[in-house]
Amino acid sequence: MEHKESINRFLEAVLGFSKPWYIEEMIQTTEEITIILDYPKGTVFTCPKCGKECHTYDHRWKTFRHLDWWQYKTTIKIKIPRIQCCQKTLIPKINYLRKGSKFTQMMENRILDMAKTSSINKASKLLRITDTQMWRIVHYHVNRCRKEADFSDLSNLGIDETSKKGHNYITNFVDLDKRKVMYIALGKDARTVEEFASDLELHGGCRENILNTTSDMSLAFEKGIHSEFVNSSIIIDKGSYFF
Repeated sequence: MEHKESINRFLEAVLGFSKPWYIEEMIQTTEEITIILDYPKGTVFTCPKCGKECHTYDHRWKTFRHLDWWQYKTTIKIKIPRIQCCQKTLIPKINYLRKGSKFTQMMENRILDMAKTSSINKASKLLRITDTQMWRIVHYHVNRCRKEADFSDLSNLGIDETSKKGHNYITNFVDLDKRKVMYIALGKDARTVEEFASDLELHGGCRENILNTTSDMSLAFEKGIHSEFVNSSIIIDKGSYFF
């Protein structure tokens, strides 16, 4: 019994589960492992709004996809407490879960890592999830980071268009000092520059602060740059060297 408890404590640490939750049981089939997480009776939880310590009102059991353990698809079934505080029924914060997601934080991090280096279709098959699920996670975190983006120090801008097949173009807007993509617009005309200029201001940037803009010899880009970034010089680059 002590040996089993020792193994469970080790696995809790390795798999990223924090107190007061503990591994109550692990169920293994030929293809999947389900880890059941419980918490001790009488556990007190912190209200996420006011910080008051509260006893549980009731609970719900929910299942989340976790990182695969060896060759096994791994899920956790966790006892989710509910408390009554601030005149509401609330769920305390659980560090390794994100509200609205069916995946643990560790699994979401793995999804994002694979999305950077592989196509969504291939990565989703390796992770044994649907491409829709993977896109949902990617979109959530991209949108969250975009909301927090700060373009206030942008002065050297790069513009470059590309296409995957035929004439389906997109235009990338890059911070050349940070070598970082800030915005992607559909198309390759002057309108894309107008789109970026509006987005720039939404993230604390200033059109007048753009001093240099590097792009190819596109007349459409030149028109947009002259219109939106009146203080900017235009540096013509026949090829893309942004990255």
